Formats: sequence, C-alpha cells, structure tokens
Amino acid sequence: ENNNLDSVENTLRNGIASYIDCEAKFWSNIDQKGRYGSLTGTPFDIDKNGHTRKFVGVRRDITEMIETQETLKKEMKRAQQADKLKSTFVANMSHEIRTPLNAIVGFSNLLPNEEDSELKKEYTKLINTSSDMLLRLINDILDLSKIEAGIIEMATEKFDMSQCFIRTISSLKKMEHKDVPLITDNPYSKCVVVSDKNRISQIIVNFVTNAIKYTPYGHISASYAYEEEGIKIMVSDTGIGIPTEKQQLIFQRFEKLDDFAQGTGLGLSICKAITDNCGGKIGFRSEYKKGSTFWAWIPCPLKEPVELF
Repeated sequence: ENNNLDSVENTLRNGIASYIDCEAKFWSNIDQKGRYGSLTGTPFDIDKNGHTRKFVGVRRDITEMIETQETLKKEMKRAQQADKLKSTFVANMSHEIRTPLNAIVGFSNLLPNEEDSELKKEYTKLINTSSDMLLRLINDILDLSKIEAGIIEMATEKFDMSQCFIRTISSLKKMEHKDVPLITDNPYSKCVVVSDKNRISQIIVNFVTNAIKYTPYGHISASYAYEEEGIKIMVSDTGIGIPTEKQQLIFQRFEKLDDFAQGTGLGLSICKAITDNCGGKIGFRSEYKKGSTFWAWIPCPLKEPVELF
C-alpha cells in the first residue's frame, strides 16, 4: 500500500504499527536544492500497547528517475503536437499544390488561342508566378526531409553578395502588391564572400514571402550588410505582427499564424535550420498589429574589400 506523505507523518508521530511506503520531495542540504526520494519502512520496536517506538527503513534518492519521467512527458507532448501539425500540413498540401498547378494548366491552355498581346503578357506572368510558387513548395517539402534527418547541406563558393541580393529581389518583385511596395537597401556595389549563395538567397526569399503574406498595407523593406565577419539579412514589414502567445512558436515546423494564408508553414523553420547548421544566428522582433522585423546572420569570410555605391 502506497501511503501519502501526510499519513506517513501521522504514522511516525503517533507510533502506529503500519508499513510505510511513499514518495516525496525533500530539501537536500548537501547540494542545496530540492530532490525526490522514496521512503519505505517497517515497525522495528513495538511496545506492549502496540505502539511502534522505532521504525527501520530506507530512503532512496529517485531524483534522476523523476526528472527523466518529466522530460519524457514533455517530449511526448511535443511529439504529439508535431504529429498533429504534420497531419494538418499533409492535409493542406493537396490544396497548396493544386492551386498553382490549376493556374499553370489553365492559362497555358488559353495562351495559344489568345490574340490580345496584353492578355498574353498577363497570362505569361501568371504562369511564371504560379511556377515559382510550385517550385518553392516542392523545395520546402524536400528541405523538410533534410531537417528531420538533421541535415541541411551548405555549399561553399565565392560570389558577389551584391549581385545575389539584386537577382533574388528581382525574382520577388512579381509577387509585390501595388499597395505594399518592397523597398530594398543594397549598400554595396561589390561584396565578395565565401558561403552558400543559394541558401542565403533562400533566407531572403522566405523572409520576404512571409512578410508579403502578412502585410496587407504599408510597406516591406529588405536589406543586408556585412558585419562581424558575416552577412546580416533583415526584412521588416508593417503587417499584422505576431501575438505574444505565438512568438515562441514562430520557428517551429508547420506553424502558420493564419491557417488561410498560402504556404507550407516551413519557411521560417528552414531559415532557422540553415543558420543553425552554419553556426549563424536568427531572430525577430514583433509588435502585434504594427509589424515585424526578421533577421539572420550567416558567418562568412570576406574575400575582397567591400565597395560602396
């Protein structure tokens, strides 16, 4: 019979002839912290009135076991949450893939028979935009498998960050809303570094597309700078911001502030995986209904002195 601590104290104080078996938290003067212990005892010396004058027993330190159990409970809860989010992700993927595919197929069928040159340009633009969207979705899915395996591949190549920034922003301009301009700051005419050009471009794309999804008014700004022997990327917006209760979840896989927003909910977690893998840093600041700023710093050597405009 497992006694609670109150009944054990009553047994010891009043000399009740009863077997003791309980678990309790106690203060340890040895390491000056709370620890967990299990106590078992049996009556050893009973007087003629049936009262126990002495108990013999053992107190065993079970702190490590209890802490392990608590850790397992937390990990189990996290695993269940991840599984639930993953199921939602899989359910949404058919819609996310079908949307750009329908646009590509539909406008491709219309294009050969259209005589109006302006409409042809518009159809072509929509096809290109949908193709880019579909490619990003597929890349996110492929990167997910690498994240789950704990592997994010990083190449090392010499490239001009200034040109990389210009090309990346140009590819994003077609997603720009006319009422929400994308403002850029390219501080250098030349900035030659050694890193993974595609991964750095991927961070910029994910930051900007995330800002576009959640910025219905105002503006978005994208910039970078070479500082502390690395490239720091910053994207700010005047969008809806992130509620305080959701801010700790923002870099977790499959998390989306709005279930109706397009995308897989993987972009920011992929950015974190990239920065973690190369020993970089990532973070953000946000105020609900006022906007957010996301930043990432990637360590990389500078091969030539930067040239300002």
